[in-house]
Amino acid sequence: MSNYQCTTSCPLRYYSNLATYVCQSCPYDCYTCNSDGTCQLCNATTDYRVLDPVLLRCKPLSGYYDNAVTVCLKCPSLCLTCSSATKCLSCAGGSFLRTDNLCYASCPARYYANPKLTICQNCPYDCLTCNYDGTCLTCDAVGDFRQLDSVTKRCIPITGFC
Repeated sequence: MSNYQCTTSCPLRYYSNLATYVCQSCPYDCYTCNSDGTCQLCNATTDYRVLDPVLLRCKPLSGYYDNAVTVCLKCPSLCLTCSSATKCLSCAGGSFLRTDNLCYASCPARYYANPKLTICQNCPYDCLTCNYDGTCLTCDAVGDFRQLDSVTKRCIPITGFC
């Protein structure tokens, strides 16, 4: 510690260096630690961390991510797990991961919601909206000049367009 006061024990987030009789900092993620840097306890209430029993380090609670500081940061809205403020790794129930790496309640045009993988997946190139098996549900008559073929369930060019 830097206040140069004698004490019989070190405060939280520090350990006793018995060789130098100095309180030294634990790794940033530990609430308490051994002299070898192994975390003993984590703080779920203020740091949003839990002890990983294999690595013996404090890892983020679900819905939080490690930003190399003591307190974990909250994931973006609808993210179950994330690696940063802009990258969800998995989505909370009922939401879907889009190509921008964030979770949303629905998928944009030209994508369908895959409930098994909880991601937005591309529709076939000709569909404006589609279902999980690639069957077109709607077409874009204004932008793509396509209409739905009732037999094939695909979007075909409107007469006069390629």
